Amino acid sequence: MSAAEEILCEKGPEALSMRELASRIEYSPAALYEYFGSKEEIVTALCEKTLIGLAETLSEIPPQLPPAERLLRAGLAYLGFARTFPQQYLLTFSSSRSEQDPLRFVEASRAYSLLRQIIADGIDQGAFLPRPEYGLGEMTYHCWAVVHGMAMLRLTLLSSEGQDLEDLHERVLRGLITGLQRP
Repeated sequence: MSAAEEILCEKGPEALSMRELASRIEYSPAALYEYFGSKEEIVTALCEKTLIGLAETLSEIPPQLPPAERLLRAGLAYLGFARTFPQQYLLTFSSSRSEQDPLRFVEASRAYSLLRQIIADGIDQGAFLPRPEYGLGEMTYHCWAVVHGMAMLRLTLLSSEGQDLEDLHERVLRGLITGLQRP
């Protein structure tokens, strides 16, 4: 897995192949198939590792903070994780998983569960206001979609932008959180 991550970071997802991986670890491609049946299995393992790392990053946010502060920190931590592990993040959220429903894949991740818990705590504490047809599920998806969109833009179209983009991200997150709060 370490060699697969090295290839991913050095050359990008398109360079990740069974042949390249076998060469990197000095195995024959046939021997590598004893551990992984296909490139897709390696990609799935890399994606799962990335989601675990993202969840670990989000779980470092102190749960005793007020929900709005927790949500802000979670958004910033999510963006920081994507910036720190760009190739892994792009692979994880750009890979097709034909055997899985992509929305269920994300919702089943621990990172999504942590985000959902922050929002649920905010609702329970009266900090966030659910509305008809905009409850916990919609609020969680909305927050994830905004932060994920900012991360993808940062890693692709806006990859050459500097600190001003980080300031913009924080302002957008604060606006998003304000929209969730009670008036």
